[in-house]
Amino acid sequence: MLAKVKVPPEFKRDPFFFAQDVISFQPPLLRHKTHHQPIFIYDIVAKEEGLLEAPWNSLEDCIPSLFIEWKTQEKILHEQFSLRKVTNAKEIVTEWSGRFLSALFWINGGPLQGLTALEANIQKLTYKPVNTSERVLFLLKKPGMYHSFVQLSELYTELQKQYAIKRIRLKK
Repeated sequence: MLAKVKVPPEFKRDPFFFAQDVISFQPPLLRHKTHHQPIFIYDIVAKEEGLLEAPWNSLEDCIPSLFIEWKTQEKILHEQFSLRKVTNAKEIVTEWSGRFLSALFWINGGPLQGLTALEANIQKLTYKPVNTSERVLFLLKKPGMYHSFVQLSELYTELQKQYAIKRIRLKK
């Protein structure tokens, strides 16, 4: 049975949830299945209701599988752009931009608080790719462009490195 949650105003930002007021999802929200749920659902539910299994509290259960799934989506995106299927590619870039944003905040120890003050919140993060704010803004403005796909690929590669750095620092 699907559960529903209202999208808070701070998560309504183009290209995400522009017309939607409610997100349907399949409970329970398990941290090792994050890429099987709608984007931002963990962040929204944590803000509104609290989570039993918050992904940011156990990164090793969700982040590696997210990076693996991204590699699959990256191949699909490359094919979509090669075939000039920009509409399909735009949807995938938008979804995986959202997943990138969630992962970025999770790696830094908490949920994404919203999209309205995104640039300021990104600046406060410790573990992030270089020029993340500017690059994410470009992605959000033009998700259907090939260059956005290239930026997203680079952001994922750099985020994977930042995640590795965090893990090394935590072991010391």
